[in-house]
Amino acid sequence: MNLIKKLTDKQINKKTNYIMPQFNVGDILYTRMYLSRKDRRRQTFAGICIAKRNKGYQSSFTLLNLVYGQTVRKTIPLYTKLLINVQVIPSRRLQKRAKLYSYQLKKQIR
Repeated sequence: MNLIKKLTDKQINKKTNYIMPQFNVGDILYTRMYLSRKDRRRQTFAGICIAKRNKGYQSSFTLLNLVYGQTVRKTIPLYTKLLINVQVIPSRRLQKRAKLYSYQLKKQIR
């Protein structure tokens, strides 16, 4: 067990360029990431975190936002070189649940 944990910690430290902030389901996240490995264009995406998956190296989170009237869900892996940074704005007005898949947005998050 310890050998597997050591190997995954080594991979996580090698892949990340920054320290990941602590966030929970229901917080508003602003993410900046590269569009591809070859192209250096950046994309900013803001949304409410509706799901968080903690599986070591394969951890990810899902964001929900309204873009031009359409609901957009984006799943982003935590440990990828494409992710530049994540900014957290805590929000306590949502229900405390593990997943918020049924949450409906009324307006766009900017």
